[in-house]
Amino acid sequence: MNNNKSPSYIADAAVLVIEPDLNAWKKLDPILRLYFGFVKHTKTAEQAKVSFRRFHFNLIIIDSTLLKEFWQALTDNKQQLDTLHTVHSNTRDDIAELCFPLNFILMSRSNEPELIIEAMRMGACDFLAKPLLNKDVDQAINQWQLRLSRKKFAVISDNSNTQHSLFIGESEIVQNIRQNLYEISLSHHHLLIEGEAGTGKKLVVKQLQLFSTSQSQIINIDCRDPSQIDWHQLTNRCTQIKLHSYLVITHINLLSIAEQTQLLHLLNSPIFQNNSLLRIISLSQLSLLNLVENKIFLSDLYYRIAVVNISLPSLCQHPEDIVTLVKFFTNNLLRTMENNYDEILSRFQAWQTADFLSLTEHNWPNNAQELKNTVEKCLIQNITPQHYFMQTQQKELERTHDEHDFPIEWSLKKIEKAHILRVMNIYQGNRILTAEHLGVARKTIDRKLKEWKQD
Repeated sequence: MNNNKSPSYIADAAVLVIEPDLNAWKKLDPILRLYFGFVKHTKTAEQAKVSFRRFHFNLIIIDSTLLKEFWQALTDNKQQLDTLHTVHSNTRDDIAELCFPLNFILMSRSNEPELIIEAMRMGACDFLAKPLLNKDVDQAINQWQLRLSRKKFAVISDNSNTQHSLFIGESEIVQNIRQNLYEISLSHHHLLIEGEAGTGKKLVVKQLQLFSTSQSQIINIDCRDPSQIDWHQLTNRCTQIKLHSYLVITHINLLSIAEQTQLLHLLNSPIFQNNSLLRIISLSQLSLLNLVENKIFLSDLYYRIAVVNISLPSLCQHPEDIVTLVKFFTNNLLRTMENNYDEILSRFQAWQTADFLSLTEHNWPNNAQELKNTVEKCLIQNITPQHYFMQTQQKELERTHDEHDFPIEWSLKKIEKAHILRVMNIYQGNRILTAEHLGVARKTIDRKLKEWKQD
């Protein structure tokens, strides 16, 4: 490797290496860490499948002996492998999409043309001959980065409905959100956004502004602040609108019945009904339809503001995006820490697989906002996520130490179950930290939970 030239490091990029030969892996590891913020190694295709499902990887480097096995482990229909050899109308990119959602680099001791051609048909973007040479690995990574930058530019140019997306992640859930928001932006109907704290309700508003083809402004009303609930003043502001405007009513679920009645009367007035420049966007942490059913929210107002409705999922519903978000938040932090850039970066690079697992297994009751806060706190205070959770939960354990005495008539088996579930609850469902706290193997926790589920 040329040490005089710094390689292009990408903090928010991840690579998965599937290599049964530990000597080859030891040679690859230090090189890859110069390019990628997260490097994961597995020895078998089965282990790789688990990692692939848990993390989002930008690149896979795989030994040729495990290529087909890994692909078969990822697909539910193994006959699809034969399709690669029978479909002639597909382009190379189409065939690659059948196999992998991203390109991969193949490693092999054999340089037979048939092997290389077959790998290329399956989506391989490069080939590394064994034994590995540093300069060859460097060249392959640099070529991949170049292709990646071109591909990103092409995606932005050709797909206007996904460009400038503020929702980070590659899961199906996040992709559906992006697509739904683009379709919502094409209409001018009033919109209701529902979701827990930290799920990105205000991001939706910003996203709609980005999608807008005309200049727009936002008028905010926070229902937590009584001084902002001035309908007369709001009417005056709306009569003076000259630009496309979003009237954003946050925490609308907190309005009293009297305030809801006043708002409904206002929305039914000609000033609002005949105003084509104004779109009302309501934000709620609770399901308004449930409030309607419980007679807490006016049904007429609900159907007036919820012409279009979008419900944002909690982070625990798409945990496969957590690592991508972690790297995104890290990148954003690095941009604001110019004086400590190298120090923060080295701290992030020091995080191990266990740290990322502890992040993915946490329940995140406050969703992405809590995740962002935790990542920044760990990097700034120089503490790994695993130790951060252990310290936090240790305080919780000490606080609740005297609150859980078990009845004398309970069996040992029942006490064991209650204690394990109590510790797991304190660790927000994190099985790794639960096992470590109890001094048992992670497999023991998995086995116990499986037994209790069957019971």
